[in-house]
Amino acid sequence: IMTLSPNIISPDNNGIDDVLQIDIHLKQQGYNANILIFDAQGRLNNQLVTNAFLGTNNTFYWNGLDQNGQALQRGRYIILLQALNPKAPTIVQKKTIVIN
Repeated sequence: IMTLSPNIISPDNNGIDDVLQIDIHLKQQGYNANILIFDAQGRLNNQLVTNAFLGTNNTFYWNGLDQNGQALQRGRYIILLQALNPKAPTIVQKKTIVIN
């Protein structure tokens, strides 16, 4: 459902792997989604997407910044997708990436 590319980002504005691409592919539209970014200690760093209406193919981008626009430290981060649809099962998926 959710794929991340690349798995390691280096948001140093050199044009190489500066941004994480988050692709979400669903069998049906009608889901509302949240995408949350947590650090390895479980602290919320960024609420990237809030209540976005999804189609069947969706793409979002994350630049490695926190909610306040500050660069996050190097390390492992968790990308959490929550997709809700009153007529279908809730989707929850977690994946990890690294900021280098």
